[in-house]
Amino acid sequence: MAKSYQVRQILALPGSVLEAGCHPTTQTLATVMKQLFTFFPSVYRSALLLSVAVAAAVTACDGAKESSDLDSGGGSSVGGAFGGMGGNGEDPSGGRNHTGGSDFGDAPLYGEKGTPPESLQLRFQHINIPQTDGGTDLAFLPSGREILFSVRSNFLLHVGFEDGVASFKNKWQLGEEAITAGACGPSNILLDYEYEETHFIYTSYCVNDRVTRLMRYTFSPEEGPQDPAVIFETELAEGQALDEWHRIGSMGWEDNGVLWFLSGDHFHDEWAQVFENPMGSVQRILPNRQVGGEGHEIPEGNMEISMGGAGQGESVDPGLFAYGFRSPWRGTRDSLGRYWIGDVGLVDIEEVNLVTEVGQNFGWNVHEGPCLSDCEGYQDPLVSYDRSEDHPYIEQDPETVDSSQRAIWVGEIYENPRHDRYAGMMDGVVPYGDLFTGWVRGLRADDEGTVTMDRSIGNLPYVTAWEISPDGYAYALDLGGQLHVALLDFQSEN
Repeated sequence: MAKSYQVRQILALPGSVLEAGCHPTTQTLATVMKQLFTFFPSVYRSALLLSVAVAAAVTACDGAKESSDLDSGGGSSVGGAFGGMGGNGEDPSGGRNHTGGSDFGDAPLYGEKGTPPESLQLRFQHINIPQTDGGTDLAFLPSGREILFSVRSNFLLHVGFEDGVASFKNKWQLGEEAITAGACGPSNILLDYEYEETHFIYTSYCVNDRVTRLMRYTFSPEEGPQDPAVIFETELAEGQALDEWHRIGSMGWEDNGVLWFLSGDHFHDEWAQVFENPMGSVQRILPNRQVGGEGHEIPEGNMEISMGGAGQGESVDPGLFAYGFRSPWRGTRDSLGRYWIGDVGLVDIEEVNLVTEVGQNFGWNVHEGPCLSDCEGYQDPLVSYDRSEDHPYIEQDPETVDSSQRAIWVGEIYENPRHDRYAGMMDGVVPYGDLFTGWVRGLRADDEGTVTMDRSIGNLPYVTAWEISPDGYAYALDLGGQLHVALLDFQSEN
């Protein structure tokens, strides 16, 4: 995420929002502002004036439950050979391991009816979630009727979820020491790929400003997270610059219990090009899955084994699979074994990168965006966008929030759901968007890595997570901790 911005631009809303007072963003804007002030302390001086405006906007809102923001856009094409990743095409979950949900049936759960749109267009219906202030990620339990949320203030929240209505079950503070500044609070929640047998869950957070951990817990609905175990850890040495950003991003599962996760450069730009550390990379490990056990082993297929140290005579971090990332915050893995990674830029460019084979270098800190010179050995992003006010992605979405800042996110791919809620239009689509401006786009690429779809499909600001439930719907969590279900924008038959 960007670290500096103009408060007026970050929190600007379309005029129609404040006039109507009933956009979901307005409903939760006070909470979003609170999180923005926590994330970016430089805006505290503006909080008082902004709170007056927000109070008026929230008061004006009379409980509207949904927003409908859509547009269409163009596409682009980027070539790239698929080099084989060990995926067998049997995982329909984007690495999140969704099971269950067989008893939902195919009838719409949110009353959708009418004529389907000619092309993919989504609207977002707000679902109130109790006590999710600062929610960062979510995981549906196998039934699809319970959700776990990671909360950046070092909490785990357990919520019941029936017929689109959430009910508070419990909330537990994670027992270990942790700091919650910047991006350091718990930022992920992932179920074990055999959760119904193990009841293991995984999260990541900063123990202090030097140590970041990926943790495993045993989850009990009665007692919460138990038996903490350190699975993976990074540590900055004495004398190295410190910052609470660019730590551990999205996590997911491959076949045979391989855990992949995204590791930021920990605000040390040069480390993204250094093989001997895990910073700025895609990591692949085999976590210890024994009660009481800690640590991890290394699976076959990483750079150290596959490339013999990448052929440069350097020592290679054993978990390293691909590198050259700055802040790979959110990503997903498809059934071909490819990783789709949103990398937040420094000044100019936001990227969606498609990792197709071991050892690929995506360029940071040598360059941002597509390489323009001396490009041998670098992989260009699949798609990218700059921060101009007239970029096509902005112009194709009339609901774009006015902001000078950008922070890309990538949501879970929609593949082979048990219940298709989008009339086949979401098949193979990777959703991505911008946290600050709010536009949401759909992206597809064929087996060769050529983009076949890149178009505007809706608008939802401040998205921090996008996951697919066993009920077949996509759900997005925003910075204020509010949940939104993505619905196909049927046209009324009346």
